[in-house]
Amino acid sequence: MRRAWGRWLARVMIWLVGLSTWGAPLVGAVQASFLLGLESYARGWTHAGEQLVEAAAADPHDHEARLMLGLMQWAGGRLEAAHATLDGLLSGLPETYRPHLQVLVGRLLLELNQVDQAEALSRQVLADHPGLALGQLTLAEALLSQGRREEALEPLRAARAAGPGVSRVYLLEGQVLASLGRADEAREVLELGARIDPWSAELQLALAQVYEMLALTDRAEHAYRRAAQLGL
Repeated sequence: MRRAWGRWLARVMIWLVGLSTWGAPLVGAVQASFLLGLESYARGWTHAGEQLVEAAAADPHDHEARLMLGLMQWAGGRLEAAHATLDGLLSGLPETYRPHLQVLVGRLLLELNQVDQAEALSRQVLADHPGLALGQLTLAEALLSQGRREEALEPLRAARAAGPGVSRVYLLEGQVLASLGRADEAREVLELGARIDPWSAELQLALAQVYEMLALTDRAEHAYRRAAQLGL
């Protein structure tokens, strides 16, 4: 009974977060925006359901339950456990699904501060699957963490093309361009991002700083006020 409830909970949660769609691979519909928001996932809900899902995940053929367990461990801050669960799932998955899960593992490696491994795995996956937005974003952030700003621009642009609704990509690309003295390009990217996510205080702050670089005082003041209203 415990395992059956765990299976049911895993299916419901996967449906709720959109990990399973008609005709799509198991984790093919995972978007960067979901993983980036994972840290704000309700901790109480995570801990309450984890034991049930863990019981279902004891079945090595129940890929959905094992995937959900890994994500729940991740959400609960148990990064090492999440890595063990998701990495262990890789070997049992059909080839069709594997690239999508490898992208998640790469993201997790980055959060574990294993930057070289995150970069290597992301490059490996993207060599054959360049349209995976989260993989491109993870590669870019791995490069940025090593101070390789100009190199990061290519995967950031690729991530923006593959996942045009992920505001973090616009924020990072705009910040990199601004740091390289390319303020006009930074403004264009950040304004696009602000239209996509008008509630992002970080985007408004970055825009204000770029407007200052361009001596657009009125726009800068407005963006600073907007950022303050949104919580910065």
